[in-house]
Amino acid sequence: MAFTNSLKRAKENPNDEFYTQYIDIGLELSNYHKDLKDKVIYCNCDDYRKSNFVKYLKDNFHIIGIKRLIATNYDNGDGAYRYDYDGTNESIERYENSGSYDTEENLKILNEEADVVITNPPFSKYKEYLKTLIDSQKKFIIIASVRSITYHSVFPYLMNNKINVGYNDSPTGKGKRNNIKYIDGNSGELKDICSFWYTNFHIDR
Repeated sequence: MAFTNSLKRAKENPNDEFYTQYIDIGLELSNYHKDLKDKVIYCNCDDYRKSNFVKYLKDNFHIIGIKRLIATNYDNGDGAYRYDYDGTNESIERYENSGSYDTEENLKILNEEADVVITNPPFSKYKEYLKTLIDSQKKFIIIASVRSITYHSVFPYLMNNKINVGYNDSPTGKGKRNNIKYIDGNSGELKDICSFWYTNFHIDR
């Protein structure tokens, strides 16, 4: 199955990346515009040169009323960077470290600068990544495979209302479990992976 093979490859190769399409990001994030107003948004798994999360948030920066956008990325051979955008000016800082979400620099951004985290976290580190978000007590909107909800370390978060399933699971409509097509960062091909959006914002449905 394409779903199983894609996840298996991601687990075997931590550098394997799957990029979320702009259309899926827009369909989900359009439900949270009022929640994101005047917030510092941090995309902590996003290369500003490639990420559709960064592109969508920049395109809608003034429509939403975002305060500031920060993005950092893991170095997959093209360098690790911190990107900042305030609606007018951009700044780019090259990191000397890996740029992983759990580096000292990026944890400091998470805990001291960010209000909301929005990203597609790495499949291979999802359990650890989600725990980091929960521990930070920051608001978040992330995307992950449907299977992640069955992980023994993840399911209790759902049961205890620390995370909710988001609005859209595919471009075909709200609340339907369908495959979201990701862009494979290695091949550039579209891959079907059945996914949910997860958030700790209140879901109005």
